[in-house]
Amino acid sequence: MTMITCDGAPIGLDLALDCKGTSFGHVIATHPEHERGGVGGILVHHSFASAKRRGNAIFDLLAPADAYKHEHADGLTAVSDLVLPLSWKGRLAANYGLLNWRPLLKQALRRLPSPLTRRLAAWSYGGKS
Repeated sequence: MTMITCDGAPIGLDLALDCKGTSFGHVIATHPEHERGGVGGILVHHSFASAKRRGNAIFDLLAPADAYKHEHADGLTAVSDLVLPLSWKGRLAANYGLLNWRPLLKQALRRLPSPLTRRLAAWSYGGKS
């Protein structure tokens, strides 16, 4: 785990897990107010260097396939979601909710203006330490 701080407050976090020569980049997150300052790039490169120092030959950035991950990738593995409903409510959510609404909601969020998405991100981050 790596943390970058500014004035004592965390602004960047990297959490990677190692297994059998592969490092898995589980979380690489930056505070919304510092995302344009290059903190994410610093974390990614530090995570790569740390994984190599620990003897890992492969670094997997894991899903989802965000744009910044493509900049650093030399390969791609397709992934998909699997839903196994265990009740009638679960079947209802799986058949009519998740499959239909999830892509639409993701697309709608991507189209929001960046000032609004920054506020939403800051709001969702608020109070977490």
